[in-house]
Amino acid sequence: MKFFRVFNALIFILLTCILTGQQIRIESQVRLGFQPLGITQDQSGNFYLIDKSTLEIVVTDPDGNELKRTGGGGFGTSALIDPACIFWRGMNLYILDRGAKSVKLFDRLLNFRGEQKLEHIFTSAGVADPVSFTVNSFGEIFIADRLSHIILTADQYFKERGNVYFIENLPERKLNYPVKIFSDKDHIAVQDSAGLFLFDRFLNYISFFELEKTEFLAGFAGEYLILTKKNTVILRNVAKPFLSPLVFQIPGHDGDTIQSPFLINNRLIYITGRNLNIINTDTLLNEQ
Repeated sequence: MKFFRVFNALIFILLTCILTGQQIRIESQVRLGFQPLGITQDQSGNFYLIDKSTLEIVVTDPDGNELKRTGGGGFGTSALIDPACIFWRGMNLYILDRGAKSVKLFDRLLNFRGEQKLEHIFTSAGVADPVSFTVNSFGEIFIADRLSHIILTADQYFKERGNVYFIENLPERKLNYPVKIFSDKDHIAVQDSAGLFLFDRFLNYISFFELEKTEFLAGFAGEYLILTKKNTVILRNVAKPFLSPLVFQIPGHDGDTIQSPFLINNRLIYITGRNLNIINTDTLLNEQ
């Protein structure tokens, strides 16, 4: 049974850049049959989502055709209480369940592979409110704890690393309540209500970017941070934070705000209403 309808696949809608007049393109747009809480994508292009109404995990092919559902709300092995993040890395689908204070792992066909209880892993620091989760390209795990104001770290086998980072130690600034953490090969970015804190993968502090409350981190693309704000895409230079950001407006969303933005395989993927939208970030970067 299909809950998705693909329309105008690989359409090219011209977008107007607010600052420079350059053009970017939307590659494709998929109509969803339900409201997702989050979304990610594997190397084959399959999408993984959480159905907001049922808390089921859904996998679709690159064209949006549903392949399988599993789980739902509750306390079973595949069930979820309060899913906060869904993330694909390597050969695993990771889901951070904020309510259960655990990370559940699935394979590409949504077969359950195990559960990692965070309180059993991070015994030295403790776990209060794990709000966001990421895995870098080395398989290293980073979790932002909203109430404890710390970044919890573990290796690819979920063994606690000794360098738990207390965010109160940041020079000249103090992170309030982290809402999102994201990683690439070399960087860890943590966003809170005041802005975005940038670290290397060993949690050495690099810099801080002031953000508006409506700006949200999507990920890294080359030397740029990719953020979204309402119906715009924003590029900030990591190496040169003093430069003015590049801002691109996306028409055609009828006032819908970009939701659940994330960057993978050089694609910015986000939700507007019940639409899944994809932008090739190379289009943006190659024109700079």
